[in-house]
This record gives sequence, structure tokens and C-alpha cells, in this order.
Amino acid sequence: EESWKMASSAHAKEEGTPRAAHLVVISGVTSGIGRALFREFAKLPGFRVAGCGRRRDRLDQLAEEVGAPHLTHLVDVGDDAAVQTWAADVLRTHGAPPLLVIANAGIALKEASCAAWAIPDAALEAMLRVNVLGVASLARHFLGPMVAAQDAKSRGAFVSISSGSGRSTGARKGAYASSKFAVEAYTKCVAHALEAPLIAVPLAPGTLRTELNAKAPGATADEWAIDAVPFLLDLLDRPWADVNGASLSVPGYYAAGYKATWIIKDGQPLLSEATGAARHSLDTSSPSSRLFDFERAKAVLTTPTTLAGVVAACGLVASLALRRRASS
Repeated sequence: EESWKMASSAHAKEEGTPRAAHLVVISGVTSGIGRALFREFAKLPGFRVAGCGRRRDRLDQLAEEVGAPHLTHLVDVGDDAAVQTWAADVLRTHGAPPLLVIANAGIALKEASCAAWAIPDAALEAMLRVNVLGVASLARHFLGPMVAAQDAKSRGAFVSISSGSGRSTGARKGAYASSKFAVEAYTKCVAHALEAPLIAVPLAPGTLRTELNAKAPGATADEWAIDAVPFLLDLLDRPWADVNGASLSVPGYYAAGYKATWIIKDGQPLLSEATGAARHSLDTSSPSSRLFDFERAKAVLTTPTTLAGVVAACGLVASLALRRRASS
């Protein structure tokens, strides 16, 4: 049996003196994989789970099901101030930074499932706000305290839920793929800034039957979570350079043929900034390069506030190109 399938019991039975429960933070727990992860982590002794969502009735049902010491909060991750308040409350209640932060909340609007150029502006903006800015808000308010409290023994992971659509494009995926490509890029940039043993990982979950994808032929979210929880915990014990910033998926939940179409390959490690610069260096003395202000572009493109938008635009361009090729 793979070592990662034993990870949940190993973390639940760590030797040593008693200590506070491990804290796992999950956004979007009112349905799908967020709800399934919340339930599965809540089964582990020594763990406390804090989750948020936008549907009060679902949160109340979940809180009644799992009971104390687990926490549920009514939060829209597209509202940074609300995430800040939630984070402060969770950290105050628990008294220590999280072991795991799983930025899961995401939406896919029907009106955005069309040719990329026809996506309504309001739909695109709504999806980017939740799917991308929501991830950034969790990093801002939960990962910050993890970094501040870091020492050589303080393991921890920031995991963003990506998608197969964050690694491939399609004619009707302009909005969703753009948001998930941005999640991949944002999380890798977070990883560049972290030091061992903290890690950041974009995780594509699999082809699952959820409310977001009710017609999918794959496993249910609850079935997936049984494998996903030990897989996530195992990341904390793997060599830092192997997992930090790597684009990962839980094994067995994507068809090999589909994964072969991915632009970002499964398991693709984080390319160091120095290596990337060397591979893509340009001769700035050439006539064409003098038409471009390299220093200004570098300053703009490397700011976190513009990165997600740039990557989203790249995803849109790729979808537009695919649509044009299919119609020609």
C-alpha cells in the first residue's frame, strides 16, 4: 500500500507530549469536495477543522453532524474583509496557526459556459472574484500567520484546489479555465516565497461527481476524500523540494488520456526563478527588444495583484485560439 495512504493515522498518532489539535482550514464546505474534506478530516483524532461557506442551512447541518471542536462560519471568500474577520476568529479560538489551509471555494456559472468572447462581463468578474481572489484572501490571512510563526519544525501547507481545466483549455472553458490557470500561477508564486518546511501546492482533485459537475462519470466527492486526506497529510512528510510548488493531483482520479492533454503536466515541479530567467533570457541589445521596456514590464508582472489577471488573460487567449481553430 502506498505510503501516503497511511499518513492520516500516522499524523493522528504522533508520539510525544500532548499538544493542541492540528488545525485544518477549508473554504467552500457547504457542498462537493469541501464538504467531503471537512467530514473526513473531522474523523481524525487530534484534528480540528474550521470551514466556511455561503449557505447558512448547509453550515448548520454540517456543524450538527460533526460537532465540537470543529468550527463553521458564514463567509463569502470573495469578500476580503469577511475572510480577514473569519481568520482572526479562527486563529484566536484555536490559539495557533493552521497545519493545512485548503483554498477550495469555487464557482462555475452556466452563463459563462460559452465562446470566450461571449462571456458576460459580470459572470467573468464573479468567477474570478471567488475562484482567484478568494484563494489570495485565504493566503493573505491564514498563510501570513503561518509564516510569521515558522521555525524549523513548524510544518504546514497551503493547498489551492485547481482543476484539470487549470491545466488544459477548451472552447467553452474561457472563464473557468482562466480562473484555474490563475490559481496555478498564484500558488506557484506563493511557493517561490516560502522557505522549508512550509509548502504551497496547487491540487487538481479529479473528475468527480459534485454539484458543480453532476454528470461526471467518476467517483463521488466523499469517495475521493477518503484518499485525498492521507494524500494531503503525506505532502507534509515528503522532501520539501519535491512538493513545494508542484502541480499535483490525487492519484487515480483522472484518465491518462485527459492528463496527456494538459499544458501544465501532472507532478510538474516548481521551476526556480533563476533557472527560468536563464532559459528565457533575451538579447536586450537586439532591435526588437528595444521596443519593449523590460524593467517596467518585470516590475508590473511580478506584483501579486496583477499576476492573477495576467494569467487569466492568457487562459482566455488560449481558449479563443482553440475556438477559432475548431471553427476554421
